[in-house]
Amino acid sequence: MTSLSKEQVDAAQELANATISALKIGEEVNAATVISATARMAGTYLFRSFGFKLVGVKPGQAVLSDAANEQGKSLSPCIRRSKRVVA
Repeated sequence: MTSLSKEQVDAAQELANATISALKIGEEVNAATVISATARMAGTYLFRSFGFKLVGVKPGQAVLSDAANEQGKSLSPCIRRSKRVVA
C-alpha cells in the first residue's frame, strides 16, 4: 500500500474539516453523510489525477480502470482519518 506524506495527511484532514463544516445543520452532522461525501470527493480527485482521455464518455457512465483499482487503496487512510474526525 502507498504511504501518505504529511502534506497529504494534512490535506485529507483539511478536506474532512471543510466537509463537516459544509454539511452541518446547526451543531449536528450526519457522520455517514460526511464520510460518504469525503470518499466521493477523494475518489473524484484520484480519478482526475489519472489524466484519462474521456472522449465519448457520458456523464454517469462507468469508467473501469486498473489504475483506479490499484491507487484506490491509497484512499483508505484518508477515509479512516475522516471517520476519526467525525467520531
